[in-house]
Amino acid sequence: MTQAEPPAYHYLRDLYGQPASLIDSYAGLVEQWPVLLEAGAWLRERPYVFIVGIGSSYNAALALERYLADHGRLVKVIDASELAYAPQLFPAAGYIIASRSGASVEIVRIVQRCQEAGIPIVAVTNAPESPLAQAAHFSIEMRSVFDHQISLRMYTVMVQTLLVLGHTICEAETPFPGETLVQSVTATRDRIRTWQFQIEKNDFFGPGHVYYMLGRGVNLSGAHAARLLMEEAAKTSATVMPTGAFRHGPQESLSRQSHIVIWLPNDVPLRGHDLELAASIEDRGGQCMVIGQGLQARDVAALTIDLPTMPPYLQPIVDIVPVQLGAYVHALCTGKDPDVLIHCPYVVTTEGGL
Repeated sequence: MTQAEPPAYHYLRDLYGQPASLIDSYAGLVEQWPVLLEAGAWLRERPYVFIVGIGSSYNAALALERYLADHGRLVKVIDASELAYAPQLFPAAGYIIASRSGASVEIVRIVQRCQEAGIPIVAVTNAPESPLAQAAHFSIEMRSVFDHQISLRMYTVMVQTLLVLGHTICEAETPFPGETLVQSVTATRDRIRTWQFQIEKNDFFGPGHVYYMLGRGVNLSGAHAARLLMEEAAKTSATVMPTGAFRHGPQESLSRQSHIVIWLPNDVPLRGHDLELAASIEDRGGQCMVIGQGLQARDVAALTIDLPTMPPYLQPIVDIVPVQLGAYVHALCTGKDPDVLIHCPYVVTTEGGL
């Protein structure tokens, strides 16, 4: 496998820059706490909540969807390209619209539709001058450095921002565990180089493999983000599904080319089931990369990535980092440039065609 490349790659600089961006962004959220509390109180009064995003923002929204659902909220994530042309909107709902740029064509169309219908918007964006932020009733700024091309820090900071917003909706009466969050991010920073070494010395992200991304609950956001990363950065195909769903037919595709990433839940019964699944896959010739907490001393798969200890609902903020590294390694192994988007513009502002 390739050795670590010099920091001439913007992708690698953005990847390693994420912990600092997360900590700086959280400090910005603390400064915006009155707005977050107001937005959370307003959303708490809505009978149901729609979270709208596209691309990596959609994937990040999946973490908030599960967090809200676990707290008894009626919630659904909607792809912006679907909502933009839906027959009707629902004025009684609370709409959270997540977009790094706030200017994607579908986001702008939804904003216009909401304005015409008199529907308030809670915006989560990194662009305070964007159409989304300017039209929002509540605008929450991510306050992060934009990535060079592929969404790395934009994804992890978006997850963090959405989960902090979720706290103000569901648990506003209790302090947000900011110190714990910073400790988890700092511990992740200290492990990135070790993870990179693990991944580079293993063939898991080498050429010629078929990739599946499997997760449950809040970890489905990381699985979906990983699928997109393999497509954008590594320029290869990947698929994603809930871990349990893999056992209902897709396992028939297992071969020596099957390389399957499993994000482990912290729930005791489900964790055991998924470790058993990883062992079964490897017994049948596939390879697994297992990502989870408390794995340091256990050889549970061909590639085991041990995450720092943290509250399970915060894990999606950092559990994508190992596959960010893997996508980078795969790109270099196959002669692809992870710094270049070949067909996709940084912000999609037109419809039709590529």
